[in-house]
Amino acid sequence: MKHFYTLILTALVALFCSAAGFSQDHRGLASVDQSTDINIYPNPVKHGLVTITTHSQKQKHIEVYNVLGKQVLKTTLLKDKLNISKLPSGIYILKITIGNQEATRKLVVE
Repeated sequence: MKHFYTLILTALVALFCSAAGFSQDHRGLASVDQSTDINIYPNPVKHGLVTITTHSQKQKHIEVYNVLGKQVLKTTLLKDKLNISKLPSGIYILKITIGNQEATRKLVVE
């Protein structure tokens, strides 16, 4: 689906008129429903394993980012256990990709 937007800027005294255009192109990735398709527990987690369950039996590509946006872990899960024992306490964002669907979730490590 491609969207086209036009932005028109006009000065207060109408000395000039400028226009710029840009487009957005959404391809390939579908969003996973936030409430039903992915469960992460325990959250917050105190120990080294987090369980990530989905309705799909496909492999899950997991990326973990810290609050600064730095990727701190990247792995592929064939089952449902993610080892986070090397992560220090903090708040993390999990990017979970299954096939052409992706979702993000917050994970708290205590």
